[in-house]
Amino acid sequence: MVVNVIKCCCVTLGIILSLTNNGLSQPIMDGTFDGIGVWGSPISVADGVDGWATSNAKNIYLVDDGTYLYLGAEVKASPWKAWAFIINTKSGGGGTDSWARSIDYEHCELPDYDLRGHFDSYAEFHEWSGSAWTATAIGGTEYGENITSDDQDGWVEVRVLKSTIGNPSSVDVQFYITGNENYHGSFDACPDDDNVTAWDVSGNRSPLNIYNTTLPQVAVTPSLPDDTEDVTISFSAECTPLEGATKVYLHSGVSTTESDPTSFNNTIGNWGQDDGIGQMTSTGADQWEIVIHGMRSHYGVDDEEDIFGLNFLFRNADGSVKEDNGGSNYFNATDPGPYFTITDPELNPSFQAVGSSVNITSESGIAPVTWTIQELNPIDDSVLSTPASQSGMTTFSYSVNVINTSLRKFKVIADYGGGVTKFKTQLIQGYNPVTIAARPGDMEPGIHYNSSTSA
Repeated sequence: MVVNVIKCCCVTLGIILSLTNNGLSQPIMDGTFDGIGVWGSPISVADGVDGWATSNAKNIYLVDDGTYLYLGAEVKASPWKAWAFIINTKSGGGGTDSWARSIDYEHCELPDYDLRGHFDSYAEFHEWSGSAWTATAIGGTEYGENITSDDQDGWVEVRVLKSTIGNPSSVDVQFYITGNENYHGSFDACPDDDNVTAWDVSGNRSPLNIYNTTLPQVAVTPSLPDDTEDVTISFSAECTPLEGATKVYLHSGVSTTESDPTSFNNTIGNWGQDDGIGQMTSTGADQWEIVIHGMRSHYGVDDEEDIFGLNFLFRNADGSVKEDNGGSNYFNATDPGPYFTITDPELNPSFQAVGSSVNITSESGIAPVTWTIQELNPIDDSVLSTPASQSGMTTFSYSVNVINTSLRKFKVIADYGGGVTKFKTQLIQGYNPVTIAARPGDMEPGIHYNSSTSA
């Protein structure tokens, strides 16, 4: 079973990933970036803009080989500056920088460990004891960096035995650059966070509160659902506005618009009503789950429409508190299967002058086995005729002659084989064209009054 973990950037949770043995090669701790073939893609990419003192925490990488946790960062820095990877794996943790810099940790879950050093070949491992940070020097084989001059682009990396940090199944990570004085704050961070704008911030301490996290906030199973299978949405309310809520509702909808998959075309939920519609089931402290038994039936999607996205947010019973991914809502892609669109005419119904003709043109990304068009009775949808069919090809077109003002209905059918058939309907409404006649010879331009009360 594939689980899709929704990515969300927010103050409490950041970007969502998985911490597993990813099969990548073991990075060599020599201060040189070994490439994405070893490190994989970055787990977090910052804005790329220099922070204070031309510092730039560009992006961070993570590799888990089952024994070690490897952390690396691409940076712009100077030898006199310091670096730090802060890690959260459990409840508790320390609230201030472990080297007494003027930095306060304000994350929802405070960091438990700190891997840090100077860009001049020195590093330490710090652990929160429950009341203070304890420090142990890190050996030269366990870390590396290559900053040798001011404002240099480079790399820093470090590894730690997973057993040393409790063999976690998930971690939260943030990387930052600071200075060499205790009055210095955070010069730049990844994920992006608050940077200082002065050298001395001892009287206005620098806050950090955004992790790159492996703690799943929202998970969708299966990851790419079709319109008939059961879909499970799991939500962890920890560190969200809904933490501690006694009831959580899913307010959700699906998009039937290919060009706008994040739209709520068909919506389920009555905002602010504690009526059970969309109510989630508690599976533990601040853990919630709901099962959607087939998106097409659940959201009442018409048979001729396709589903391109599952969109949702969470609320409490009266709607006064919500978790909506920072205002963006949550989006999960869906599997619409093979589908087609009617590209001409653009409107449905389409109004056409009597005596004209109009093409009904359909396009599909995958060529169906057969195309068929039927004319239906617009009242009861009974089949009146099957005027055309076609084998294969991604485009199918049929010309309709508009002979009167009656409403006509056509059904385009695409048979993709394997029992997969899609259809769409098109209405054509004829109208009598406006007759433009010459002005009578005894009429002058302007308004003609028949009497004092009519014209």
